[in-house]
Amino acid sequence: EDDSFELGPGEEEDFIVTFTGQKRMSSDLSYDFTLTAIVTNVGMLDWPEALATNASVSGDLNIATYGMVDLDISDKSTRTMTSGDEVTITFQFQNNGNDEDKIRVSIVNAADLEAAGFTFPGGTFVAEDVAEDGVSNVRELVVRAPSDVVDEARYQVTFQAESGNDDNAPVSESSISIQLEASNTAGGLGGGLEEVDKDTLVKWGSIGAAVLFGLIFVIALARTLRRRANAQPVLVPPVEMDDEEEEDEFDFSDLDDLLSDDVEDDDFDDVFADL
Repeated sequence: EDDSFELGPGEEEDFIVTFTGQKRMSSDLSYDFTLTAIVTNVGMLDWPEALATNASVSGDLNIATYGMVDLDISDKSTRTMTSGDEVTITFQFQNNGNDEDKIRVSIVNAADLEAAGFTFPGGTFVAEDVAEDGVSNVRELVVRAPSDVVDEARYQVTFQAESGNDDNAPVSESSISIQLEASNTAGGLGGGLEEVDKDTLVKWGSIGAAVLFGLIFVIALARTLRRRANAQPVLVPPVEMDDEEEEDEFDFSDLDDLLSDDVEDDDFDDVFADL
C-alpha cells in the first residue's frame, strides 16, 4: 500500500507501518519486508523517475508470542472430608497459544486454606511444558483436611492456570467445594443435634413424616370400616332342625313269640327224662 507526504526543505516526517495478518498465527513464522521512499514532485513540477533519489529500509517481520490457556477439572463434585482426610484433585490444561508454553497451575487461595488448617502434601502448584495446541498430562494436587474438625464448614479450593510466555494472557480458573464434617458424631440420644449432618436430618425427617402419615391413614381407614360394620344390621341365618325320630313302641307279643320259638316244651321233657 502506498502513502505520500509533503515535506519542506530539511523537514522530517515520522510514520508508522502496520502489518495485518491472520489470527493465531504460529510464532515460528517470519517475513521479510522493504520500505522504499521515492521523490515524486519538487514544487509544482513532476520529478522524473530517472533523476529521483530513492531510499529503502529492509527488515524482518516476526510473529509475537502470545499465551492462551484452558484448565479442565473433570470432577467438580463436592468433596466431603473429616479430620485428617485427603482428597486428590486431578486436572489437565491445554495450550491454545501460538508457541510452546510452560503452563503453571496453582491453588490461588492456598494461604486462606492453610490458615483454616488445611495442608498440601504435594505442594500448591504444578508446571509443565505444553506444545502449541497440545494438552498436558493428567496432573494432580492433594488437599488434606485439618487434623481436628470441631464444627462443620464449607470451603472453596480455587485452581488457576496461567501462561509462562505471556504475562498479559488471561488466566483460566476452576473451583471445587469441600464440606468438612465434625469428627465427634453423636453416640446416642444424649448427643446434640448440632453434631448430626443437615442432610441426614432432612432424610430422617422425611422418613418420619412418611411413617406418621401412613399410621394416620391406617387408623382413619380402620375407624371408617368399623363405623360401616356397626351401621349394618346383623342377620342371623335360620337353622334347620331335624325332626326327632319317634321311638318304636315295644311289642310284648314279640317276646312271647321269641320264647315260644326258641324253647319248646318237649325239649324240657327230654332233659328231665335223661335225668
